[in-house]
Amino acid sequence: MTDPHADLVRQARAGSDAAAATLFDLVWPDALRMARSVLGFSAFAEDVAQEAVIRAFSQLPSFDGRRPFLVWLRRIVLNRARNSLRDNRRLVELDPETAAPPTSMPAGVGALWRAVAGLPADRREVVALRFALGLSIEEIAEVIEVPVGTAKSRLSRAMGDLRAALEGVPHER
Repeated sequence: MTDPHADLVRQARAGSDAAAATLFDLVWPDALRMARSVLGFSAFAEDVAQEAVIRAFSQLPSFDGRRPFLVWLRRIVLNRARNSLRDNRRLVELDPETAAPPTSMPAGVGALWRAVAGLPADRREVVALRFALGLSIEEIAEVIEVPVGTAKSRLSRAMGDLRAALEGVPHER
């Protein structure tokens, strides 16, 4: 698999501030989208994305390139998000009854947003990776470091949970 960010990573590792800035501009939206998808649209999500990107950039000298840079960064974001969920000092609870979609989302997604927020964390993660980031099952498995079959199973169960949660929910207009 070819890494589209490989040249920028190499230049940033060599000390190019311009390459680092360009790399940041390319990966920041993905990191933020992923953090928001796992943690909800809270201040914690932006903090987690920032911490993950800072950590990735500070560890560029040790980045081995076995995986594409973006896969490596997504894994760091996911780990930071999981840590944030577990951290008693920064506990983030996604309450399906109070989870509100951001105001920028179109009308009619409130019930879906609450249903996704109500999923167990491992299922919410695969939904976020699949639909917020558009990753394939193979890419999801790589990011969460599980076999492809496990990623498929989690996504299938999540979709079943969402269907069940949304059955009988009137469509918002």
